[in-house]
Parts: sequence; structure tokens; C-alpha cells
Amino acid sequence: MASTQYQAPSVSVQERDRIKNTEQSSHVDTSETTKRVVSVTGAESNDLLDLLSDQYTARILEALSVEPRPARELATICDMSRPTVYRRLDRLQEHGLVSTDDALDPDGHHRKVFATALEQVTIELTDVDPAIHLVFHDNKRETGALPNSISAD
Repeated sequence: MASTQYQAPSVSVQERDRIKNTEQSSHVDTSETTKRVVSVTGAESNDLLDLLSDQYTARILEALSVEPRPARELATICDMSRPTVYRRLDRLQEHGLVSTDDALDPDGHHRKVFATALEQVTIELTDVDPAIHLVFHDNKRETGALPNSISAD
């Protein structure tokens, strides 16, 4: 299986500001897509940057951008071991980039399904630490909340 890397499209400062200024209310209508921009700065941005630059994380995010999936399916699609998948999913959940939901399999078993609403990642280089801007589609986000240490713009 060929290895692919998740590469988020870059957004100019003007485009990021346009997205921020056009954010809609917190009510999400399923017929509409709203975008939410979250910025991470300080020491947390370095940890997030390490996570996002990891090749395994990139493959998981790419697979989840298509549709929500259980960890077993991610391991197969991404051609990696289940422990590796679970470690990356745990870290992605810690940063609020992945949410979970329970799904019923045809065989009657409950499985945890992972999803992401992450659409775009931009990195702003500063004199101190990088600032990372995450763009989410709110109508795709199922459960989970961003940790308190990550502040919304």
C-alpha cells in the first residue's frame, strides 16, 4: 500500500480572517455547513505540531476525512498496527481533533467509531512559538469537546 501524507491546504491571513468573520451561530442546521476556527499557541502548539507532523497521524486523519471509521478498519486502511492506531487516536482525542461514537455492527457488537471534522490546519510562525489554526466543519463534529487548554477565536 502506498503511503500518503495528509497535507492541509494553506490559508492566507485574509482568508482566515474572512472565515472568522463569517462564522455562524452555534446552532448547526444539518443542511448548512459552518466553520469554526480554533487557535492553539504556546507550548501546546509545539505538542500539536509534533502530532500533526507524524506520518501515522497524517494517514489516520486522511482516512477519517473520508468517513468515520472504527480503529480496526483504520489499522487495515492505513497499514499499521492496532496499538499504533490507538495511540495516535488517543492523542488526537486529547487535542479535540477526533471524536467518538458507538455504532452497532451487523453482528450485534458495539464498536467505537472515530470521526473528525478537521478540514484545515494552518501554521503561523512567530518569534516565540508557532500558532496553529484549526478549521472545523461544525456539522460533522459528533461528540467531544476541545480541551480547556485550547481556546476558540
